[in-house]
Amino acid sequence: MFLRNDYFATKFDWVVAKKNPIFSTIGSYFSRNYSVGKRVPLPDAPKDMGWIEWKDKRLREIGFYDPKSPKSIRLHSVDEKPPRLVLREKEHVISKNEVLSEGHMEFKIWLQHKIEEASIGRASPRFLYSEGREDEREAAMKTWDRVSKEFEVILDRVIFRNKKIRESRHLHIMEKFSTWNEKFGGGIIAAVEEEKDAFIRELIESDGQSIEWDPIAHGEKMSELGNLGPSSEQYGIKSSICRALVRELVSGSKTGGLDNADFVISIPSMTLMTHLSSEIEKILRQGIEVVEEFSDERGNFNFISENLNEDEKDALKSLRNEGFGNVQGSGSKTSEERLTLNCRKLAYNIVVSIHDEGFLSIETMDQEMYRIHYQEGDENKDKARGVKKYPGALIFSERLKGLIGQSSRRDFIEGKEHAIFRWMRGSRNRWMYSPPWDHKRTRLGGEDYELKGGLLMEINREVVTNHRHFEQFRDESGEVMSRCEPDDSIRNALNALQRVQWEINLGFLTRLFEVKLADGMILPPNEVEDWIGEKGSVISEILPRREFSDAFYDSVSKDGSFDSTDDPEQDQIEPGNSRVTDDRRLLLEWTKRIIDHNANVFWHSWACDFRGRVMPRCTALSPQGDDLSRALICFKEWKPLGKTKDDTVGIRWFHVYVHNLMENIESRIWNKEGHPPSCQCCIPAAKNASFAERVKWVEGNLSQLREIGREPEAFVKELGLDKYRPGKNESYQRTAALIELDRIHKEFEANDEDWTRVSSGMPIRLDATCNGFQHVSALIGDENLAKLVNVIGIEERGPNDLYSEVARVAKEKFGGREGDLRNTLGVGEGGFGLTKKEVDEAIDLIFSRTVAKRPTMTRAYGAKETMKHFDGRGGDGRPNFVQVRKNEAEKEASNENKKEIDDEFQALFIDWEKTDQNQWFEDKLIESREERKRRLRKRRDCWRALAEYRTEEGDGKPKKLSKTKLDKWIKDLRETKAVRTWADGSSLHDCLILPSKNISKMLAIPEGTYYNGFWYNLWGRFDSKNNEYVNYWNVLDSSGNTLGDGYRKGRDGRAECEKKAREFIGKDRKGGMEVDEIFRRARIQHRVTLLVNRAIKESIKEVTSGNYDTLEENLGLVSRKETREWPGVTWGLPRGEGGVDSFIVNHYYISPFAESDSRWMNPCHRSAIYSRILPKWYTFTKREYKKEKLAKERKWARDSREKSKHRIFLRFVKHFQNDDGAWDKRLSDSDKEWLTNSSNGNSKSSSLTNRFRILLEEYSESDEAVKEMLVLFRHWSSSLIRYDDRKEGNRINSKRAKSKFSGALPPNFVHSIDAYHMRRVINRLDQEIGNLGFWSVHDAFGTHACDVEKLREVVMSEFHGVHSELMSVFEEKEGWEWVGKKEVEESFLDPMKMCYLIG
Repeated sequence: MFLRNDYFATKFDWVVAKKNPIFSTIGSYFSRNYSVGKRVPLPDAPKDMGWIEWKDKRLREIGFYDPKSPKSIRLHSVDEKPPRLVLREKEHVISKNEVLSEGHMEFKIWLQHKIEEASIGRASPRFLYSEGREDEREAAMKTWDRVSKEFEVILDRVIFRNKKIRESRHLHIMEKFSTWNEKFGGGIIAAVEEEKDAFIRELIESDGQSIEWDPIAHGEKMSELGNLGPSSEQYGIKSSICRALVRELVSGSKTGGLDNADFVISIPSMTLMTHLSSEIEKILRQGIEVVEEFSDERGNFNFISENLNEDEKDALKSLRNEGFGNVQGSGSKTSEERLTLNCRKLAYNIVVSIHDEGFLSIETMDQEMYRIHYQEGDENKDKARGVKKYPGALIFSERLKGLIGQSSRRDFIEGKEHAIFRWMRGSRNRWMYSPPWDHKRTRLGGEDYELKGGLLMEINREVVTNHRHFEQFRDESGEVMSRCEPDDSIRNALNALQRVQWEINLGFLTRLFEVKLADGMILPPNEVEDWIGEKGSVISEILPRREFSDAFYDSVSKDGSFDSTDDPEQDQIEPGNSRVTDDRRLLLEWTKRIIDHNANVFWHSWACDFRGRVMPRCTALSPQGDDLSRALICFKEWKPLGKTKDDTVGIRWFHVYVHNLMENIESRIWNKEGHPPSCQCCIPAAKNASFAERVKWVEGNLSQLREIGREPEAFVKELGLDKYRPGKNESYQRTAALIELDRIHKEFEANDEDWTRVSSGMPIRLDATCNGFQHVSALIGDENLAKLVNVIGIEERGPNDLYSEVARVAKEKFGGREGDLRNTLGVGEGGFGLTKKEVDEAIDLIFSRTVAKRPTMTRAYGAKETMKHFDGRGGDGRPNFVQVRKNEAEKEASNENKKEIDDEFQALFIDWEKTDQNQWFEDKLIESREERKRRLRKRRDCWRALAEYRTEEGDGKPKKLSKTKLDKWIKDLRETKAVRTWADGSSLHDCLILPSKNISKMLAIPEGTYYNGFWYNLWGRFDSKNNEYVNYWNVLDSSGNTLGDGYRKGRDGRAECEKKAREFIGKDRKGGMEVDEIFRRARIQHRVTLLVNRAIKESIKEVTSGNYDTLEENLGLVSRKETREWPGVTWGLPRGEGGVDSFIVNHYYISPFAESDSRWMNPCHRSAIYSRILPKWYTFTKREYKKEKLAKERKWARDSREKSKHRIFLRFVKHFQNDDGAWDKRLSDSDKEWLTNSSNGNSKSSSLTNRFRILLEEYSESDEAVKEMLVLFRHWSSSLIRYDDRKEGNRINSKRAKSKFSGALPPNFVHSIDAYHMRRVINRLDQEIGNLGFWSVHDAFGTHACDVEKLREVVMSEFHGVHSELMSVFEEKEGWEWVGKKEVEESFLDPMKMCYLIG
């Protein structure tokens, strides 16, 4: 019996689909073409031909493309000749004389090319045969098409067909030429120069007649005259622009307010304008290139002109002679600047037009929305903004959400939002279905040219990431002001990484996830060979198995808004909406496609940063991805673990890898009967064990480890899969390793215990020991530091541990009996009151490797601010703050300082503090967004009055307070002071609060805040005993109202609410505590943080002998000698032994305009809106009114600037006032009085704006004229992320650029050295190991288990080579003589002593 499956979107059942042989052929492709552990063979493409050209040639040969056309023109529709059949199945090849390449590379490259074209809006994303089902990607692409077409209809009416707009006329010309080029352009380009004119004449005259201006008629006419429109897979200029608009809108959007009724989907206006204008510029540059291709050798369009009407001829002439768009007001700008400016202007007008049609609305962000877009939702990253306004955000309207579909709050909470959000919010630079193109450099005409590689299309390629805003600038000689000069060594390393073939780890996938097929079958967690045999249809979806759901989803719906289903089979944990959950679900969607489309093989495109660090363009499903990404992948080629039957080198390193992942994992399973208490295999895997000890531990626990691998669902806690774990962790990688461990030992037993017959593709990676300090020790020449970071070591003794040594020294110096820390925690005067035993326990917990690790590690890369590691969220975020009452000494100091503060300022402070103090509490209880915005404006006005306060100085002249003085006055006037406390994930929180010990309970501070004398926890916390969330403000009182309802009833209700709240969260309920106790704990936490921070910093300096300080001093001298002008501080890294400077690093920084700096090249304001799309009364100038003799409007036209809010105000007054001055009866008396005063200039501009907006909103519902005014009033100005291209000094003299130039030099120098080491290792291994599989993560090196021994040898040898050569490179470079010059023993950099350099 066949069951209906939702995968077919109710179109038809699988029982029907199964009768169609196409579906079974496509569905079984993986089973018939996947080879366990074997690489996919690649065809030999000609050296002068790229993958796209090779693909086009092959597809013409097999009859998929028209063999007579130089363009890629398909002869059959997708449904007639499905690509997954004719390009993958030999019996379906169109040309029976041709044979597909092994591995079906024609399909892989064709698919990758189409993906890239669709990603930039050039082609339809719906290019595969429809299987009668609509999966996530198909749904996303269909909606992209539909929304884009809706926008195109609107923009065609408003802008594109408006002949009075110069930009529209130019767009029409480019659209027309692109249409011809799509059908014949390849022939024109390929034609020899002598035949070009004749070819063009034949092309144009074949149409039979000229084509009229009207784009719609143009499309119909072209269809009638031979179907010359763009192919079904290609888009015209205007369609591409609309598709780019939809893509930028959705990809940059984020959701907020999921936990309340304030749900919005929004995108920062600055983000949308910047990205959309950049995309439009790319599209139009290509359009201009197409136009130029139709000119003859003299640059004329003789034959083309014969088939253009007069309007079109004028548009073509102005486009070629003056560039795209309007030239008015841009006379001093170059043609390139004019193109960029007009593309930005067009982007702004497009967004404004969509806004005016009701698809978007504009709002100033509040703090919560700002956090979502710029702080990843983390309130601990908040920074004081002073009087600086929050940026604007564009809000998706109900109309737009309805057009997209599945965009409600409920959809997002339940994880059922439209697939377009997941697909477009994911990384645009994906992994690849086909091999990447090599990075190359070639010499043409005596000059070197960089041929970027990676992705197939040149427009998508990069060698250096995040570098394009540098490449737009050139110095006086015309040289690009780049931040680096790549050399052959980096290109070779990138190419070696791009040749690595990857696959999905199927054993891990099916063990932890349910793989559902379209025929309703769920693949069992069997061996890969069985999995292959059972897969007869495509995958419909992949979901985490129930036992592992808690670890997969990072949140669940906690507000009880939506009930789960009664069906226990369907009652799974619903994913809360978060970026992490979306990314993980997208990973599984990609996994599905890699298996079904490509028979489980994929590649990565690689690039580098300006320091030479290599990185994949897409981190998902890569070595540099998160824990799940890393666990899901392995090398496509599996290599034997041994070269002979008894060769155990490979399995030894596999066991070392397993030990590394299992360190400090507690489990009952290690206890073994009959073993002595001191048995090392009966305790958790220990850190810093020698390689031999690690192997011994794994061998001693092999049966237990294999049991975990076979039944991971029984050991979720040991594996770390019992709950979602944010940040860096290895839970999934640990599980994948144990599953593979069980498989390879099972295979070993089944193959006569012969290691040559056991293969594995799992990458075995070894991390460097504090890689930054490893290179610092060699640069400075410090042997003691080199020993601590394992540059020098003895294998039998195991690795040294810098972090543990830092903790030990700190404990000895600062954790002693009479130390400040002991006094702070103990029972002495001013102490917290812990017993001696408790203090000893706390000291042991504080001075541990875990606490010392992060500040030590980051110090190697220049970090100086270390407090956040001890009290900041996640170890690098913002700490919690508690406002505590000042003690007597603090009050006395503040009272003394108050004598200097003006009385007027103190009065202003009181007004501001009233609004600020109640902000957190009352905002949570106000449901109206408008009311919250009103309160926010009030707070801003009060703060602005403080920030702009002026006091008289000695000369009697009013002077604005400095920021330092303003902050000091405010701190002195406050009755409380902010104290830093330990946030979740900080090292002190994790070591002292998380453990369920008495000391933890005594130091913990419950979540909440101080308000009106009480400690409130607004949302409650999870009560594990009763398994429910207690929300104090939703608790019903005796009248059936909630506390929140009572609070909203006014002062009486507020008092009752506070009384009941105290009953719930006060001293007598659920372990609550008095406020004074909270204040005491807060001060103790802060004091401990200060002492530990000082102890660890001094210990780092002592243990590392201050070597990083020395490095900073030396490089500080270098930076002060060098100019910040390009190229800044430069250094070169050699090619290899005997080489010269090759990879050049330019330590150079620039900064973009600040939001309010300048309007230069920023036409995103109301005066930049095309006048032709606005009403005349709004755009007429004074001269135009005089010319038109509009006597009635002349006065208010003279008194207001065109396209201004004041013009709208005067229009509103005219609309509601008769000629005799009488007001319309619809207006209230207060409105009439305000309008009278405002029109006479008696109101402030801010009051005018706010009150006038309210009037417009009120009367627009019943008056179309007012509705038009409201639309115009809501137009906004937007900033752009842009750089000043007039003068270099304006880019390099910002505060941020100066700070980066001086402060970032030491870490950038160290990063460039570790990057140099990495690429030398990659290049050498690529020469010495066949079919290299390499895992690169900056300071981690990985490969096949059988090649790890060779890897270690090369890593150690090349480390020695790097630092030996650096001495000679820098010895003659002025200011750099210190590199490696300290006298050291001859054996200091002996590779034979670097046994734990990685490990």
